[in-house]
Amino acid sequence: MRCTTRKRWSNPLALELVAGACLAALWAGSADARAVDERRPAAADARISVKNVNGTITVEGWSKKEVQVTGTIGEDVEELVIEGSESRLRIEVELPHRGHNSDTDADLQIKVPTGAEVQVDVVNCPIDVTKVDGTVELESVNGNVTVTGEPASVTASTVNGRISLTVSSKQVEAHTVNGRILLDGVSGDVSAATVGGSIEVSGGPFERGEFQTVSGDVDFTGALQGSGSFDFQAHSGDVILTLPANLSAEFDISTFSGDIDNAFGPSRPERKSKYGPGKELYFQTGGGKARVSINTFSGDVRLIKK
Repeated sequence: MRCTTRKRWSNPLALELVAGACLAALWAGSADARAVDERRPAAADARISVKNVNGTITVEGWSKKEVQVTGTIGEDVEELVIEGSESRLRIEVELPHRGHNSDTDADLQIKVPTGAEVQVDVVNCPIDVTKVDGTVELESVNGNVTVTGEPASVTASTVNGRISLTVSSKQVEAHTVNGRILLDGVSGDVSAATVGGSIEVSGGPFERGEFQTVSGDVDFTGALQGSGSFDFQAHSGDVILTLPANLSAEFDISTFSGDIDNAFGPSRPERKSKYGPGKELYFQTGGGKARVSINTFSGDVRLIKK
């Protein structure tokens, strides 16, 4: 409802009535959101896919062989589709194809069997997943992505948002353009990349790792296992590795205009060129099993003993 006044009001009571009508219209608009409460049977390892444009998505695992969808959808949402079989279920918020629609938010809380595989694809939504043990695949354009628990593997990406994974997964991929990446408790095979943010990683042991950032730091803490390969790249940020004192690895480090501080071996890097900038350092510690490559442009490199 749109409230307008076209003449000057001299009666205070009339002004109060108009103000009250406008306030009532605002309350009525907020009440137009429709409540959702749907249930579907689902297998213990069902694959659940979720799509949404605007709003929020929260997914939580539970012990029931059932999917429950609760929350609210805006008055301009055309339909909430929930269809499929017990082994494969699709949940999608459908919007009108034409016209300007202002109330298209869908705020959904979804409960799935703990062992389910979860795939979420959204646009302007934060995603929050917890207590899911199956594989988790999450993609958002504008929104933070958060996962906690023990999923078998996690793939998370967002364009504008933070990625925070507190998981004991052995396979993790995290990618964002404008955002920070926080990985806690991860192990095994891990990769993370961001353009305008930092990367913080802790956990282990790690079998393989790739970490890339343009304008942020890479801060890594953990043990390097076996003969795995690990690649760290930062353009204008520092690379800081905190590693066990009994580390067995070979290091290949280079920086264009940064410094190298090494607690594991030689501390005087060689110059790449006699006349130009740039430093490089190669050394081994222990048996030299793991292979570590570190490259920065204007950032420092620090190797710290834990």
